[in-house]
Amino acid sequence: IRSDDTFFLAKPEVYRWISPELIGTIPYLVYKDRFVMIMWESKRVVIIRNQGIANTFRKQFNFLWNLAKPVPPGHKSKLDN
Repeated sequence: IRSDDTFFLAKPEVYRWISPELIGTIPYLVYKDRFVMIMWESKRVVIIRNQGIANTFRKQFNFLWNLAKPVPPGHKSKLDN
């Protein structure tokens, strides 16, 4: 998630913060051979079942995950307020 974002849906320890310039505005998920994009504004979800596409975005995610920093201890979710 973007640096300093505290909208956690799970424990903060499972998130990493990254510079907003490195991530887009459309969240995506990769699972097995599926690539999923969530477009909140148009209320659409696109699911692509293709191993090559899934592998490409999995590599991108892993690269960004390794650049990102763990959320420092003591941060709570906005949902807890």
